Amino acid sequence: MTHKASKSVRRIWVIVNTTSVILMLVMNYLYAFFHLNKIYLLFEIIPLILIILSFRIAFVKTHLWKLTHSIKDKLDERQVQIVYGALSKSYTIFVLIALITIYVFTIADRGPIDAITAACLLYLSHILPASILAWTEKEV
Repeated sequence: MTHKASKSVRRIWVIVNTTSVILMLVMNYLYAFFHLNKIYLLFEIIPLILIILSFRIAFVKTHLWKLTHSIKDKLDERQVQIVYGALSKSYTIFVLIALITIYVFTIADRGPIDAITAACLLYLSHILPASILAWTEKEV
């Protein structure tokens, strides 16, 4: 591992990453709700930069991304167990988030989910296992 980060440092960067995704979504819907000029969408670059930066620090440098996206044959038994546990938890969390999102869109009569929300959900589905490992594992 090229970079060891303490559990608290990993947690901070996971929070920054997730908060940036939420902020980007909130900004997008505020612009749509208030019918603001498209030029204001440029402010979404700020959370996007934070997403990229925090992704690099929280998931790439700690090798959590590689760990959760490796094939089973390249992992030892302990790694397989912790990745499986993280994948199980993240699947449950993601299903709940996706269902809540779908129901909110249905109740609010917002029509189908837009591209930014779909992209954020896809991104979330990929980072959740690594986020769970970053949050729970003492050493990765």
